[in-house]
Amino acid sequence: MIIPVLLPGFDWETPALDAKDHPDVFHHLVRVRRVKPSHTLRLCDGHGRVQLRTIASLTREQLVLGEILEDFTVPAPEVTLWLPLLEKSSLEEALALCAQLPLKALRFIITEYTNTKEALPEKYRRRALSIVESSCLQSEQAWIPAITWEPLPLTSLDFSQETWSVSIERTDKRPTRVPALNVVIGPEGGWSPAERDFFGQIAKTYPDSVHHISLGPTILRAETAAFLSLWSAQP
Repeated sequence: MIIPVLLPGFDWETPALDAKDHPDVFHHLVRVRRVKPSHTLRLCDGHGRVQLRTIASLTREQLVLGEILEDFTVPAPEVTLWLPLLEKSSLEEALALCAQLPLKALRFIITEYTNTKEALPEKYRRRALSIVESSCLQSEQAWIPAITWEPLPLTSLDFSQETWSVSIERTDKRPTRVPALNVVIGPEGGWSPAERDFFGQIAKTYPDSVHHISLGPTILRAETAAFLSLWSAQP
């Protein structure tokens, strides 16, 4: 059995996992997953490096790592997701869903219909990062997306660089895949008329790099739209 382990900033020269240094991880492995020396660990540092390691021995205080079965690096994801500052519960669900897909970075934007325009408080940032790391672990993502907490006004984004996918409106068409390096999601109230005009002008100015997409005929929750848009942009 292979047990995934996510250890951000892990020191690859460390010969063992100590309960005092990694209490949460150690508790999860020993008490929840009930690992045994016959199991194999899939160690990941959240920056692309992965090792498959055997377990040499296990005590209440320490898990000694054994033989390296594989050691490889996963290529970095290319897609950045731009999210509005959603309500707390919606944002948490969006983070949990989207972190299951390869994601380079997560950025926040301010729109006309955004309920809050302030950066997330420090206490909540820790919880949000914990949600992201948990989803990365469950889906065995080798990269934890970089998160920039300070939100930017929508009009300050540089659409002349890279490729952009923007979810604009509902249509009768089924969702399609449009590979892009940046995905922009609107707030729960949708885009304002001025923002729709802004995106229309941007698409005319940069027709080769800015793509308007539809997620189908139904009204989706913001967190569902974020996940589906991110899925549609995967190369």
